[in-house]
Amino acid sequence: MIQFDNVTKTYPGGATAVDGLDLRVEDGELFVFLGPNGAGKTTSIKLCATLLQPTSGRVLVDGCDVTVDSLKARTRIGYLPENPFLYEGLSARQMLSFVGEVRALEPGRLQRRMHELLALLELEETADQPIRSYSHGMRKKVAIAASLLHDPHVILFDEPTSGL
Repeated sequence: MIQFDNVTKTYPGGATAVDGLDLRVEDGELFVFLGPNGAGKTTSIKLCATLLQPTSGRVLVDGCDVTVDSLKARTRIGYLPENPFLYEGLSARQMLSFVGEVRALEPGRLQRRMHELLALLELEETADQPIRSYSHGMRKKVAIAASLLHDPHVILFDEPTSGL
């Protein structure tokens, strides 16, 4: 599902965040990056999520080279950044509808997934209230729902439990 082949990421100025990473995460596996600040965990996740390009090496997600076909790779990825952005004037339901439309989900499928995820994350009662009225944990749940909405093959969470 995820494959890093001798991946290096060097930033302008010469700082190397990832150096020759070889990694395989198979279908159905759960993989966690653990390490100190500055170890390259978030950079590796961003490389996998197509938000950064490797300086050298190759990253594959569900068989897609993220550098060659990033759009196709993104259809297979659910990504929750450490600090997700939410439109605070929208309700959770409106936010998920927006994300579903951006992802071109068929309306019936979008409604089913929204219902499932709002129930799973215990957001049904507040789903029509503005996100600005939510606690930090509730906002995180909306962001989790948005990352899972399209039923991705690969899920990338960066610091998923902070604030929960």
